[in-house]
Amino acid sequence: MLAWLRNAYQSWIDYPKQPGDILNGRYHIHSLLGMGSYGLTYLCQDGQSGQEVAVKLPRPSKRAQAVQLLQREADIMQQMDHPYIPKLLERVEHPNGVYLVMEYISGRTLEEALLQLEVNP
Repeated sequence: MLAWLRNAYQSWIDYPKQPGDILNGRYHIHSLLGMGSYGLTYLCQDGQSGQEVAVKLPRPSKRAQAVQLLQREADIMQQMDHPYIPKLLERVEHPNGVYLVMEYISGRTLEEALLQLEVNP
């Protein structure tokens, strides 16, 4: 019973933000792109530049661990320079943690490409 309550609580607090929500008064959420083990990534429009960006927020249920992993991801992204790897545009730190603003690259995900290879060898 306790495990069920813990899962229900985590699902509730990790409930994704909705299209139309605005992050930091600047990033307008269009859709949820994906949910990983420690973060949720959204397709957003930058209200200042009009550019489509991907914004990754930590999962609330993961607390400090998610923030630490996002910080680590940002550090690694700053070292990368490849046309198929999104560039880190901004690391936003605020009282509730941190979020990453990345270049949005349209197309299939790595998971989709691998699954297609598996289906069509």
